[in-house]
Amino acid sequence: MIFLIYLLVGILGLIIGSFLNVVVLRLHTKKISKGRSKCATCAHTLNTFDLIPVFSFVFLLGRCRYCKSKISFQYPLVEFITAITFITILYRCLIISGGLLTSTILYFFYFAIIFSLLIALCVYDLRHYILPWQLMKPFLFISFLGSIFLAFLNNNLSLTIFITGFVVALPFYLIWFFSKGRLIGFGDIMLMCGIGFILGIASGFLAIMFSFWIGVILILLKVVFERKFLKRDTQIPFGPFLVMGLYIVFVFNVTFYKLMLLII
Repeated sequence: MIFLIYLLVGILGLIIGSFLNVVVLRLHTKKISKGRSKCATCAHTLNTFDLIPVFSFVFLLGRCRYCKSKISFQYPLVEFITAITFITILYRCLIISGGLLTSTILYFFYFAIIFSLLIALCVYDLRHYILPWQLMKPFLFISFLGSIFLAFLNNNLSLTIFITGFVVALPFYLIWFFSKGRLIGFGDIMLMCGIGFILGIASGFLAIMFSFWIGVILILLKVVFERKFLKRDTQIPFGPFLVMGLYIVFVFNVTFYKLMLLII
């Protein structure tokens, strides 16, 4: 039974991932409409068979069925990542809720929305080097209200809940302010604020610490494999690193105490 539930959640993740691809594309092109999806090259309207998440890409060998142009690998990758994210979120929510059905549904619904927005933000940041306000605004709003609701649900509501995001983001806001935005983007500051609301102060800082570690490792790997040193004006999208840090801390329930035990 539990396997079937995970399977259904994974399928839901594939569908949502397909939708997120459309959101990112139409948000950038400013063509937010209810029209059916079309090939980006030949503009042919795609039918149902062309839009099955991941499977259509595999069956069509990564090419448009009509003009044979290559389909961006972004589409199946985002769909697959969203599916895995949903499955692991469910796993974590079952632990947090103690297996209680109602609590599990509430937790999953909240975090599924949060991470769907974050995945869309990551993709947009990777493609266009900006975290769009159209996605950031609902992320901040939902993360703030959700943190209050979950605290109330767990009889843990306090004044601290209302300021956690601001406390986590404050040091980096000061870096942004005094560097006049040269060292960090304001969109990243807002993302850190949401991370603080979701995880709390200690875990929020831990997630950001992981983000910097991940960023350094991936940038060094990029330099090594591409044999190109970063230039002074090189743009690096930091949003995806922040989301990865949040994901690791949330799903694997990493704390400073557990980290210290692992290091020692």
